Amino acid sequence: MHRRILLSLFLLFLSDLISAAVVKVEADPGKGFSWPYYLNIPDVVTGDTLLVEPNNTGHPDDDPAVHDTAAGQLVGWRANYVTALGSPLLIPAFPRPMTDWLVYTHALDRDCLTTTIAGLERLDLQLIAMIGDAQGRLAGDGVALVQKVFIMGFSASGMFANRFTALHPDRVKAAAVGSPGGWPLAPLGEWQGETLRYNVGVADLEELVGVPFDTGRFSKVPLYFYIGDQDTNDSVIYEDGYETQDKDLVFALFGATPVERWPKAQELYEAAACNAQFVLYPGIGHSITGEMESDVIEFFLSVENEPETADEDIAVTDDIMTTDEDVAVTDDIMATDEDSLLGDDAVEQDDTDALLSDEAAEQEQNESNMSDVTDNDQADPTDDEINPPDDAADAAIPDEAVTFDADSVPAGDGCGCTLVF
Repeated sequence: MHRRILLSLFLLFLSDLISAAVVKVEADPGKGFSWPYYLNIPDVVTGDTLLVEPNNTGHPDDDPAVHDTAAGQLVGWRANYVTALGSPLLIPAFPRPMTDWLVYTHALDRDCLTTTIAGLERLDLQLIAMIGDAQGRLAGDGVALVQKVFIMGFSASGMFANRFTALHPDRVKAAAVGSPGGWPLAPLGEWQGETLRYNVGVADLEELVGVPFDTGRFSKVPLYFYIGDQDTNDSVIYEDGYETQDKDLVFALFGATPVERWPKAQELYEAAACNAQFVLYPGIGHSITGEMESDVIEFFLSVENEPETADEDIAVTDDIMTTDEDVAVTDDIMATDEDSLLGDDAVEQDDTDALLSDEAAEQEQNESNMSDVTDNDQADPTDDEINPPDDAADAAIPDEAVTFDADSVPAGDGCGCTLVF
């Protein structure tokens, strides 16, 4: 508790000194991503790890602008993480279509790995391409980051973060997963004689994506799972979340509610020898509290401060090429100096309103009637998105955010900020 208080006071002090710029990078299919993404970049970059949070609008809509706007707001609401970690934050603006509602894009479900719908194919690989693009652009501005990222999410985006880490453990330095739709993906292919296929487990990953689950690498990724002990938000019971055979299996093996399943999930992660913490917050429903945010920040800081291991990533610079089994981050993806992110007109963000405090950070997380219903199991389609703190909306300026496409920024147009390494 004392550490959280000190951290909050420290952030309040920093808020007078640190501001951030929000920029929007337009879709670039030639570089592997069909949708735009947002970056929140602190003026003073002290961390070496890009923070990623998948977007979660909270409901399906066929208009991509709806999800784009929500992503732009979210990148402002998360300014406290940018301030505390001293690292840039990336949030994609992936769609979640109503017409093809079974493809639960914001949760990276089974259909996301198999769909052939134009623009929705393999959003995990599109996110990797965005990460490579952002790291390269930042490198062009003198910000050297390691290849691996921190990834976090809550509810649907928690499912995405959890599943992305299982698919690409070589890309993740640490993951914080909040209330992941009633069941975190099990790092096992079988339990008590039953096959656990994706989204329940990882038995058929090779069939789905062509690459088997990498148990060794996944078990080394530090993981922080958290949920409130009053949280009843459950994607398992909905068609877009889980197919019937998978829902029935979860109920039979692990229990009927998210909280009942929580110790069972921990047991499976321990059986797989994973580096995972499972935390239950008393008296909390489907919400993110200031305590949760502080704990997640402390978790990432503890990983950031760990000594490097032999498996640690090299820094990504504007002339480095990195590869992966699925996506090659080549000079077609990595940005050159001409892709410099920030110009003199970049939008300045005041982080003061988004600092950690118990009073400002309580955020109700009500999801759609198709999946992730509210705490009382009654979906409220009028209140689908994460509710920001009362004054946090001032930090989100999506309509005014500086927009860049691949070739729009002239060479040498610097970030107009002080960079500390």
